[in-house]
Amino acid sequence: MLRKSRKKHYFHGYLQQNFILWFWKLTSKSYSQVIIFGLNKHTTEMLKLIFNLPNLPKIVCISEKKTIFNIFVELIKRIKFDKAQAVIISSDYNELSLAKKLPKWIKRKKIPVIKMYKDYLFFWLGINSEKIKQLPNKNSFKKISETPDKTYIICSSMRSGSTFLGDLLTNTSLLGSPNEHFGDFPMRIIKSNVINYQEFIRTILSCRQSSNRIFGTKMHYYIFQQFENFFSSKKEYEGFEGSSLVDKIFPNVHYIFLTRKDKISQAVSLYKANNFKIYTLEKNEHINYKPLAYNFKLIKQCLKKIEFEEEGWKNFFKNNNIRPLVIIYEDLVKDPTQTCIKILNFMNIPVPNNFKTHSKFVKMFDELSQEFVSKFSGEYLS
Repeated sequence: MLRKSRKKHYFHGYLQQNFILWFWKLTSKSYSQVIIFGLNKHTTEMLKLIFNLPNLPKIVCISEKKTIFNIFVELIKRIKFDKAQAVIISSDYNELSLAKKLPKWIKRKKIPVIKMYKDYLFFWLGINSEKIKQLPNKNSFKKISETPDKTYIICSSMRSGSTFLGDLLTNTSLLGSPNEHFGDFPMRIIKSNVINYQEFIRTILSCRQSSNRIFGTKMHYYIFQQFENFFSSKKEYEGFEGSSLVDKIFPNVHYIFLTRKDKISQAVSLYKANNFKIYTLEKNEHINYKPLAYNFKLIKQCLKKIEFEEEGWKNFFKNNNIRPLVIIYEDLVKDPTQTCIKILNFMNIPVPNNFKTHSKFVKMFDELSQEFVSKFSGEYLS
């Protein structure tokens, strides 16, 4: 059984970590020697994250700060890495301005200057990244021109099973690829103007739809609030809010409300995830957890957050006269295929013969979860 010990990282959740790991796996196949430009927190944490990747290229880091010491060190590295094949700009908030500070000796080398997020985030978001075997030419990416015929949003709360459901729906090949396209990581990149928000929407809608032109995404309620606040402030969406804003961005939108009956187990799951920074578990994977003490107060706070999120979605549906398809988490894990059939029927998509779907993810509920659930239930319900 595969055992992993995961560490807390600077990055915004597993999406950003997965993007960086994908980028460097392909970089390893494309280059044998690279320069990272930018000595900052992003670089430090990125190197920690990729440290154990096999066949990494030789890496030298160059500081953008022009102190006498840095210039001296840069001169030594310049000699040592004279055959570097690419420069990678390391920042997730000021890539463009950092790229302008490249030393002249690097510019004279006429090697590729790679801005990770601006040049390659669209690749990762807009294609089946697992099928890509080497770092693609950033100019060769052709976007699908069609907008989807139907879209849907999985309206969820934290630790409600949305990642599991999204993976199931993706594997049907009929329901797009629902992911947190507007979560903390993508929205931070958009807000910092690394990627134009209009181009981002066009790319996501066109390239993450399935061949039958269905697009899906998922949002916790706090993500929807960020989404609404940001886009309603833009000129072309001025005056739009709630479902009218959603209709403006997502054509023929449908709503799926994912909820969990056992809120205490959900709160314990959130408490563990917040502490371990581990959000998913794949088949044949085992996590070596560090010790975690029971904390009634923090679990209660998690419970209140979940209740707030659910109440937010319920009010949204009520205020906008929306009747979503309701999916119960407990039913989902009991019969995933039947749940997907229910969603296909809701979207008016024909169900193939002998239909079945699968997911690489498994439940994370364990003995520690059960212990905390029992303790909390005894105290909270007494």
